[in-house]
Amino acid sequence: MRHKVTIYSSDNKNTRNLKKSWKRKLKSKNKQKGIWFKPKKIRDRKIKNSKKRQYVFSSIIYNTEIQHFCDSNNIHKWKSHDETFVLDSDFSLYNNPSKVMRSLLSMLFLAKTKQQFATLNYKGNVSFGALYFIDTICWQISKSKKWYLKHNLPSRESNILGNLKSIETNSSKTEIAEIINSKIRINREDDDLARQQHKIKSKEIRDLIIRAIKENYNENYELSHIEHTAIDSAISEHFDNILLHVPQAECGYLCGFFDKERKEVIILIYNFGHTIADSLDRKNLPYHVQEVVNEVVMNFTKKSKIWGSSFTKENALTLLAIQEGISSKLDADITRGHGIIDFIEHCMELNDNSRIVIISGKTAIKIDSKYKIQNGKLLNRSDRRIIAFNDNNDIFEKPDSHNVRNLSVFFPGVIIETTIPLKIN
Repeated sequence: MRHKVTIYSSDNKNTRNLKKSWKRKLKSKNKQKGIWFKPKKIRDRKIKNSKKRQYVFSSIIYNTEIQHFCDSNNIHKWKSHDETFVLDSDFSLYNNPSKVMRSLLSMLFLAKTKQQFATLNYKGNVSFGALYFIDTICWQISKSKKWYLKHNLPSRESNILGNLKSIETNSSKTEIAEIINSKIRINREDDDLARQQHKIKSKEIRDLIIRAIKENYNENYELSHIEHTAIDSAISEHFDNILLHVPQAECGYLCGFFDKERKEVIILIYNFGHTIADSLDRKNLPYHVQEVVNEVVMNFTKKSKIWGSSFTKENALTLLAIQEGISSKLDADITRGHGIIDFIEHCMELNDNSRIVIISGKTAIKIDSKYKIQNGKLLNRSDRRIIAFNDNNDIFEKPDSHNVRNLSVFFPGVIIETTIPLKIN
């Protein structure tokens, strides 16, 4: 509700100033409870006197991280927002991360500015990662107002969505899947990684998979050493990176999903904070890492006109960051810079059909069996493991646009979705 103060012409100057001050305080107090928006009819009308502009008040308040996601993409300036979201094979973090992220932002915008429900139109497929983030956004909206999601999801997907509860640390078990979802606080008391909560959750997810397989397929089944290593690597590497590279992050989000029908393990990890490229686009990098960064940036600047807008400086730095030996912490710990490449190797060794997508900033890197990790020269060593996503495996050449994409939407942090099909006899 807006408060109006009438200023009478008979008031003296001091009285008028006091009333104006009171009006400003009331407006400021109300803004702390929500956000003021120009309604569309008012925005579209040309009003010369700015004092006559009217506003509507939204009681929906998003947490700091989600609001930053909205603000980073300037969604209040978008010319149009989708109101119905088609769920098909393209609606996937792996296949089309821009589409998923833009849809999430539209849901947030529509709820806040139009008090409008979102509608999901199921057309035959939807990925788990996309469902997870839809659930996250729904909880963000509904906690502030009575709001629900309209959809025509079949029983399988509706069952998964109904059991997620992505904002809580919980686990669920159905005939379709088993899910462990955790909001994991980052322990910054010291660098003793053994005390990190994600190591406990990693074991819980592996135990979940073993239990589900024994109950449904083979009562004598055990994960092999390489399966244990791949799944643990998919979790531990990324939480170690949050600890060491995102000092402002208080927590990371982890979800382990075992699809009993498709016999797939999906591990989704994300955090808000600076992007992967930010970790290399700053001062005080180790000298030898800074040399490579400078070479990559210089090479990009030289070739950017030929490569076009589909590959940016941020894309180039993000791609560089996943190569072996590249770490902003290399001087402090010479073992750093191997984790992501180890993780990719473990997943692909386990199953060539594994799929990984890394989303950070406006960059998405898709990893599949098309391009292999090979030894190449980097940091003055010829035996570095490199995956450059081009025929020559050269990070100074433009990567395949199928594998390294420049996105239309910015994610302020890192999302990693890993899908590992299990070979179950």
